[in-house]
Amino acid sequence: SIFDREDESSSRQGSLAALERRQAEKKKELLKAQSLPKTSATQARKAMIEKLEKESGSPSSPAMSRVAVQRSSSFGVPNANSIKQMLLDWCRAKTRGYEHVDIQNFSSSWSDGMAFCALVHNFFPEAFDYTQLTPQNRRRNFEVAFSSAEYVPHPSPPCSAGRGWVP
Repeated sequence: SIFDREDESSSRQGSLAALERRQAEKKKELLKAQSLPKTSATQARKAMIEKLEKESGSPSSPAMSRVAVQRSSSFGVPNANSIKQMLLDWCRAKTRGYEHVDIQNFSSSWSDGMAFCALVHNFFPEAFDYTQLTPQNRRRNFEVAFSSAEYVPHPSPPCSAGRGWVP
């Protein structure tokens, strides 16, 4: 009957309108997801600190976290200076106890190659004998650090040359 056709027509229009609304909502969600970062700056900072603490073996305490992380002026978003400071702190922690290493900056503290050797040696102590290095032999220090870092065994499958991981 004509009444049944009207009911079908109005239900089709209603379902079409509902479908269009759902599509519009999905499109809006997609645009929102594309414009927002995947993680907030706070989440990213927390993850980075947890990873650094886990790698350095230091106990995770709120007091330590507050000391290690400096707030930037841009509402908790890390800036280049705070990231640089966190990296310096990480390098200090990894090279603590190594003779002839006092990391204060990214220039003169690394100039004799000892800090770089200590950092590589911390992760790969079997790669070379750190005690045989001297600050006076800069060229050798850098050669040892670079060659050791480049050719140390890596958990990924070896390259065709069989020397471990090579980028």
